[in-house]
Amino acid sequence: MKSLPICKAETAMVSFLRLGSLSLSKSQLMNTLINDRHNTFFHRNCPGSTKSRHLMDGVAEIAWYCPAGKPNDAFTDCIAFCNLHGDALSFEKQRDIVTEKSSVNVILVPSLEKGDKSSAVISVLYKSPKPLIILIADNNHGAVQMKGGNYKIGLKDRSQSDVSEELKKVIGGILSEPHASFQLETMTKVSGIRVDEDDTVFKKGKSDAMKIVNLLQGMDVSKIKDAFLPCQGQLWHKWCRINKELYHLKGHIEKEKCQKEQELMQIRRDQCTASCSELMKLFIKSLSSLPSTDKEYFLKWTQILIDALSTDDLTSILQSYDEKWSEVLALKKGEEA
Repeated sequence: MKSLPICKAETAMVSFLRLGSLSLSKSQLMNTLINDRHNTFFHRNCPGSTKSRHLMDGVAEIAWYCPAGKPNDAFTDCIAFCNLHGDALSFEKQRDIVTEKSSVNVILVPSLEKGDKSSAVISVLYKSPKPLIILIADNNHGAVQMKGGNYKIGLKDRSQSDVSEELKKVIGGILSEPHASFQLETMTKVSGIRVDEDDTVFKKGKSDAMKIVNLLQGMDVSKIKDAFLPCQGQLWHKWCRINKELYHLKGHIEKEKCQKEQELMQIRRDQCTASCSELMKLFIKSLSSLPSTDKEYFLKWTQILIDALSTDDLTSILQSYDEKWSEVLALKKGEEA
C-alpha cells in the first residue's frame, strides 16, 4: 500500500455522457454508484437546484471512488468517475477528450433510432476499443451484452436502485479485465487544454517553493526539524517538560521553583541565539518579497512538496501502527478467553 496525491494515481476512469434530452438525472444516477447517501455530483433534484444552468454545461467533473476494504464495497479498486455536464452533442471537444481518456464510456440516450443526432456519436463509440455501455430511456430490458464487450441497458419502468446495481455489476466485470488507466496529471499534455500551471505567477510561486524543498531532499525526515527549526526541536521539548514540572513541585518548593524558572530563562536565551537556518531565510525572503497572488501559490506549493517528502515515511508508520494495534487486540482477546 502506498499513499500518493490523487492527481498522480493511475486508476480506471468511467465517463458518463448524455446525448439529447432525458427526464432521468445522469448525475443522480452516478451518485448511487459512488455513495447513495451523499450527492457527490450536484443534480437537478438537489435542494436549491434550478431549471436554468449557466455555468456547468460542458464542464467535466471528476470524483474518485475509494474502497474501504469492506464486504459491501461497490468496487474493489479506486475508480475515477467523470461526469460531462450538459448535452454532449453540443460539446464535441470536451466529449472527444473525455471518451479518449476513459477506460469505460457510459452514454445515456432517449432511444437508439437510426438517423437521429446521437446515432453518429454512438457509432463512433461503439467501434472504439473502449468498452461502451448504452443506457436507453425508452427500453425496459436488463443488461444485454453486444459485440466487442459493449452493453445496453434499458431504463424505462425500472427503479434507479435496480439500474444502479446492474451498472455496478457490468462496470465491475469490465474493469476486472485489462483496461486503460487514467492519470489526472497527464491531462496537462492534452492538446487544447490550458492549465494555470503554465501561468507565470504560478511558476514563480512553485520555483520559490522548490528552492526550499531542495534543501530537504535526501534528509531523514525525523532530523529535518532539528536541523532547520532548532527552536522547535529539543529546546522546545525541554522547555515544555520543565514548564510542566513547574506546576508539580515537590520538596523545597520555592527553591525548586526558582531553579525551574532559571532553566526556562536559559532555554529561552538559547532559542534567541539560535541562528536562522538557510531554509527559514529563503522562506521569509519569499513571504516578504512576493506579491500577494504569488505568495498564495508559493505557500500552497510548499505544502504540497513537503507533504510529498513525508508521504512514504507516513505510510510505513501507519502500517506499522496497524500491525502493532492488531497484536494488542489479539493479546486482549486472548486474555479475555
